[in-house]
Amino acid sequence: MFAAQDRVIAYGVELRRIGEDAWTYVSVAPWPQLSPDGTPMVSVLAAGDLAFVQLSAQLDPPGGALEQARRAVAGDRDAASVTLTSGVSAVTSVEVTVTSNGESRVVATSAGSGYAPFTAVFAVQATAADREAFEAALRGETGRVAITYQAVTDRGPARINADLADWTRIG
Repeated sequence: MFAAQDRVIAYGVELRRIGEDAWTYVSVAPWPQLSPDGTPMVSVLAAGDLAFVQLSAQLDPPGGALEQARRAVAGDRDAASVTLTSGVSAVTSVEVTVTSNGESRVVATSAGSGYAPFTAVFAVQATAADREAFEAALRGETGRVAITYQAVTDRGPARINADLADWTRIG
């Protein structure tokens, strides 16, 4: 955790003080949407040389992480007295990028849901090389699949991304 008087980075979000007990937050990376059992909602269904990939992302952290961040900025005070407001005013695009054979390419784009938690759901018909990249990422191999949000925040434009392999450590 990083903490300064008016800025804290904890539990996957950067928080900035805007008032006595008021803070804005922006995720440091996109998060997977989680299934009821707490695992990331990502699946790869193979069909011969092709595959169908379903992936659900959100920019805001899951509620539990946001509540932990609220407690972190509250310190010794009652966490309920701290107001957290999203520092994201818009998401202009969300992309899924696959790196295969040393080349990166965008395989899916979305405008997102338009409101917090800024959800984006992707259904990708993947080639054999794309399928290999998704499967490698789901085994924890970094640098194969990235999810990138282009957002407008209270700090200006932001490019916020995550490696799909990092999501394998959630849940």
